[in-house]
Amino acid sequence: MRLQISTDGLSVYLEAIVKNFRYGEADHAEVVKTYANSKPVTGTSPRSAASRYSPGRLLAVEKRPTFGMPITKHISTSFMERWNLTLRMQNRRFTRLTNGFSKKLDNHVFMLAITVVFYNFCRKHKSLGGKTPAMAAGLTDYVWKASDLLALDLWTLAAVA
Repeated sequence: MRLQISTDGLSVYLEAIVKNFRYGEADHAEVVKTYANSKPVTGTSPRSAASRYSPGRLLAVEKRPTFGMPITKHISTSFMERWNLTLRMQNRRFTRLTNGFSKKLDNHVFMLAITVVFYNFCRKHKSLGGKTPAMAAGLTDYVWKASDLLALDLWTLAAVA
């Protein structure tokens, strides 16, 4: 089974994929969204936070195969966008404009690893019938407790996540 990767139009994604996958290992497509310039909220300046953080109106979505043979119906960035939202909501270090950020890279990596392992091994998901993603994938046969998570070596955990 080949890997299908969908990204937005940022060129560094394509460069990273070409650098890390051999010819024939992956298919790639871009999802390019075109937005209209958003109008400022009434009574605010165009430089206000309300204007800067309001998305523009979506005009068009173009799905472009870039290499390989991606399956058109599976070209989507929605799953990754949802994962990014979940990560930001569960981990203060990813929340915009806060003082909860990590000052040291190691601390950031550890918190990311803890968040990812908790999400996949400890948190039951309704969409999986009360199982964790790790249980659904056959990686474990029980829901981990916090003590199971805390028993892991952080350096190993960070390397795996």
